[in-house]
Amino acid sequence: MTPARVEYEWTTDAATVLAHAEHFADPDQMDAYLATRWQFVVSVVTATALLGILVAASYPPQVIAAVATLIYWALLAKSWPTRTRYRQAVVAELQRVSDVEGDHLFGRYVVEFSPNTMSVRLPFARAEYDLSAVRRVTVTPEFTVIRLPGPTPVAIPHTAFADDAAFGRHCEDVRELVRAAGGQL
Repeated sequence: MTPARVEYEWTTDAATVLAHAEHFADPDQMDAYLATRWQFVVSVVTATALLGILVAASYPPQVIAAVATLIYWALLAKSWPTRTRYRQAVVAELQRVSDVEGDHLFGRYVVEFSPNTMSVRLPFARAEYDLSAVRRVTVTPEFTVIRLPGPTPVAIPHTAFADDAAFGRHCEDVRELVRAAGGQL
């Protein structure tokens, strides 16, 4: 295996796909997503109890129907956590950050691997990481995601490679380098 150099264009679309895939692939994030759904269920039960109180207090049917419609519309239309809503939130956040930061987050990325290090060159910065610091290497159909200490992973898109075989070889090479350097898979 030889050290690899990968060049690719990092775009808003790639960042959106990565955020979505990472969110729903990460067990902690998925637990948070499911907890949000349980909070929604609790809200529905609470709203139903409120309507039960209105019925028991003999409010007119029109008032109960109006309150029920408003409550359930607000809960279902605004609160139900969906993958589409999550994706829309990611796109909005990327747009906000891009507006604030300019287009410094996006552009040509170069990632180079050597036996013990990974060098990442972005349009605005350069960093070098010790491969022994890698916390996890995740391969999805779209990316090789290399997690280091800190909030931002290094993600290398499948589109940076000529074909599926080249992407597969790259994923195995990265895993082997990380394993040899003492990082975690």
